[in-house]
Amino acid sequence: MINEARISTSLTPESIADLALGKLDYIHITPFYPQEICNSIVERFSKSDLYISYTEGPMQAKLGQQLYWGYDSPEIMERYYKNAPALMRRMRELYSPYISPIDKLRLELDDLWPHGATLACFEGKKLSAGLVRILRDGGGPGEPHQDNLGWHMPDIDTVKGFTGQIGANIYLAMPPSGGELQLWRKMFTKEENDARAKSYGIKAEGLPPPDISLSPEVGDLVLFNTRRLHCINGARGGIRVSVASFIGFSGTEKPLMFWS
Repeated sequence: MINEARISTSLTPESIADLALGKLDYIHITPFYPQEICNSIVERFSKSDLYISYTEGPMQAKLGQQLYWGYDSPEIMERYYKNAPALMRRMRELYSPYISPIDKLRLELDDLWPHGATLACFEGKKLSAGLVRILRDGGGPGEPHQDNLGWHMPDIDTVKGFTGQIGANIYLAMPPSGGELQLWRKMFTKEENDARAKSYGIKAEGLPPPDISLSPEVGDLVLFNTRRLHCINGARGGIRVSVASFIGFSGTEKPLMFWS
């Protein structure tokens, strides 16, 4: 076990590939999104009719949709696909006249990645990206969990090609205390994960402390390997607002694919 964090502070084809293949712990770009506009954008979120409180707790809210909710429901999945194009347009309107954080990241990766970066498309249906997640004061902590789309949609040809899955978070607000991104180098198999399952994550009992606890600043971009255990710490004294997407990695000869 290597105790010192293996990080990169630059977006390059090499750093993206190394992250997806487990050779890096995370990529941290500071700042990535203009800090001076983050607060005004966050204020727009709570006024939008896209703002939804999570059903599993009063301390969290979101704007956007999650593929996660459709894993076990063909009806919800079909609604996700149907809503994706219009939702992307509406989310962009929230940031106007500025570029959205996820569009900025996707365009930069499209420029630097040899085979480009695009919104994921499953069976001819486009996905959406750029989920806004809001952790209110006193909310959290989250459950340790792994995100591996291959566990949930193994029959989709595009998903079969993913050899890595990256999480991208751009931070628009951070609380005075808490809200850290906690990372483990541990990866459970699906069978091990299911045996420890709690709700969306696993029981924290018996886990070692996280290998890395990261406190981003407003405007920062953090990318990490979502197939490893990770969670967020509770927010104290303010809200934590992040814009998130997954990025599917299928090797250096294929495009990077974005979805939320």
